[in-house]
Amino acid sequence: MNADQLQALLYREIPLSVAMQLQVHSVSPEQLSLYAPLLPNRNLHGTAFAGSLYSLATLAGWSLLTVHVAERQWSGSVVLRHADIRYQRPVEGDLTATALFADGDSVLALAHELERRQRGRIVIPVTIAHDGKLAVSFNGEFVFHRHT
Repeated sequence: MNADQLQALLYREIPLSVAMQLQVHSVSPEQLSLYAPLLPNRNLHGTAFAGSLYSLATLAGWSLLTVHVAERQWSGSVVLRHADIRYQRPVEGDLTATALFADGDSVLALAHELERRQRGRIVIPVTIAHDGKLAVSFNGEFVFHRHT
């Protein structure tokens, strides 16, 4: 799945991504970046709204796993099971979230789980930086429910 296909999927399946003016910045099998401008995602202080930051991080993790399973031609659903987020500093400009698989072992563990059962889980870290400094760290536990 390339960036244009992922963006079309997000806009079609997750209407919030349209309101956020989300754009898929880059996609690879191990990492992806999503971008959203500050203006539609700001709070009353003129910085990024915490809900937009959370949503962008969630969408980045969801998108990475969605691309991963699509590349393997697995049919199923990706859902967020649990997440932890830390807001470490305000984001005073446009938002860019980067999701990546923490390590190859977690991806292999997911594949092994899916061989035994129809679902598997993986924790995907996502970061949002501002001015070269970490502003938000997010760890999302995503579950893939495989359809047969």
